[in-house]
Amino acid sequence: MISKFFIERPVFASVLSIIIVLAGLVAMRALPISQYPQIVPPEVMITATYPGATAQTISQSVAAPLEQQINGVENMLYMRSTSTDSGTLRLIVTFQIGTDPDQATINVNNRAQRATALLPEEVRREYDLSSLQFVMHGAAPCPVHVKHAMIEWWGPVIHDHYGGTETGAVTYLDSHEWLAHPGSVGRALANAQLLVLNEAGEEVERDGVGEIVCRHMYYADFTYHGDDAKRRRAEKRGLIALGDMGYIDRDGYLYLCGRATDMIISGGVNIYPREAEDVLVVHPSIEDVAVIGTPDAEMGERVTAFVQLRAGVAPTPMLAEELIAHTREHLSSFKCPREVRFVDDLPRLPNGKLLKRMLKIG
Repeated sequence: MISKFFIERPVFASVLSIIIVLAGLVAMRALPISQYPQIVPPEVMITATYPGATAQTISQSVAAPLEQQINGVENMLYMRSTSTDSGTLRLIVTFQIGTDPDQATINVNNRAQRATALLPEEVRREYDLSSLQFVMHGAAPCPVHVKHAMIEWWGPVIHDHYGGTETGAVTYLDSHEWLAHPGSVGRALANAQLLVLNEAGEEVERDGVGEIVCRHMYYADFTYHGDDAKRRRAEKRGLIALGDMGYIDRDGYLYLCGRATDMIISGGVNIYPREAEDVLVVHPSIEDVAVIGTPDAEMGERVTAFVQLRAGVAPTPMLAEELIAHTREHLSSFKCPREVRFVDDLPRLPNGKLLKRMLKIG
């Protein structure tokens, strides 16, 4: 009877159906954003531009390796990509309804990093870098082997600085200086102060590791919104601590060892994980690595390496022993991992930032 009512009144039925659709759309807009994945399939999009590269070059040298790596990522439904002669690549990965969008983004990014660790030679050859004169690098340390490769390709146009929002830039060096002091982030600028302090707040000797404090004399003072106590804690000896550990060599060049919060205390000894990470990341079997401290009944914390292997490399106990032996060839034994854990992916954000806290939680 109900169906006959609507059949005999097609205009009324059409209007009612439109009202129902509109009501549904309004309801969707009112839902919290966290509930959207329960309604529509989440999508992760990768875009990149390679001016001067043809659509065919991008499709074969960039899109194809990306698709090969991303294919099979957890909860993926399908993906599609387009390449244009303007040098643009767009790749969209669609996931099952209910997939966590943040986790999907991390998973896709991890797969993408494997495919784009090195820009294909075919793409690099299509670039004319003769007009490139100045590139500034900051925000995070760059592995030594990566910086060497960048300078070799781009030329001596890369410049480094160290500082923060609270202090502005306080150090600087150019490519020629970096090649003479690999891994450094520069020397103090003329109007900047830079010290390395121990736990007692005393200045350490050159080449001694401690907390970096700095300030630029012409940079405005600051406070943290709603947290004046944090501002007071940040000031030490009239300078500002940004949370980084490092040392100054005898020539006055600053080197970063890692974040103070990442420091591992094992058997009462301070260990900076970046040293082991920089050694491990160049091993031919390793795609990505993170070193953290994990609980140890005897030592308090043990040095543990979370290792993402390259495609085709099998995780075996023998390889774990090989990686530990590899670090011992370059570092003191107490700085080397006592344990290696193989993982499919490391939790990195699209900007490359590693979320070590997720490894500790896991």
